[in-house]
Amino acid sequence: MVELKNKNALITGASSGIGEAIVNSLAEKGVNLCLIGRNVKKLTQIKERFKSLSIKIELYEADLSKEEELKGIADFFTSNFSTLDILIHSAGIISTGSTEQAPVIDLKLHLNINYIAPYIITQSLLPVMRKSKGQIVFVNSSAIQRPIGNLGQYSSSKYALKGLADSLREEINADGIRVTSIYPGKTASVMQKRLYHESNKPYQPEKLLQPEDIAITIRNILQLPMTAEITEIFIRPMQKS
Repeated sequence: MVELKNKNALITGASSGIGEAIVNSLAEKGVNLCLIGRNVKKLTQIKERFKSLSIKIELYEADLSKEEELKGIADFFTSNFSTLDILIHSAGIISTGSTEQAPVIDLKLHLNINYIAPYIITQSLLPVMRKSKGQIVFVNSSAIQRPIGNLGQYSSSKYALKGLADSLREEINADGIRVTSIYPGKTASVMQKRLYHESNKPYQPEKLLQPEDIAITIRNILQLPMTAEITEIFIRPMQKS
């Protein structure tokens, strides 16, 4: 198994949900962390939680929907860390609306956060990642498995993310970099709670995937020996909600 202690990781969407659970899981393994998110107060609280551990944690406040705020991420990371071993794209948004009525501005927001931000961040960090022969993980969605009405904007952005991951894998496997897409089903989160309320359905988080389920799965993928690569994982709740 690959030893994670003292590895360096950059995680987007680190202040809540799946992203925060990933942070917790990797911190426990002694991974140094660069946390990207809009809520710097929450990121600071997370950093404070791990002050007793001998790991390095740096925070970068950014709105991933704004391209100008993405450009400083690579410079910030390379000025604070010598290598990049793990890059995890966990940030994402979702909103509902029919193709006929959903505003185009919402489509652009989905594409900016769910697809363009991972593209730009990955592109800017590939040179440093080649040095460490690390791993990139894209947190996608099981929404790509079947058509879902009123989620066209979200699904489109996630299909685009899958295309990015699959093409990237073909380009950089030869450099020793692994690329994994993970496709969670419905996961207990503030975002999922909002969707249930919007559809007038009872929200029962105990019947959904837990963010920790995704985090543990990703950690296990990262620890896999370098002789193997998991390209895709679909994970779903055991119970129907």
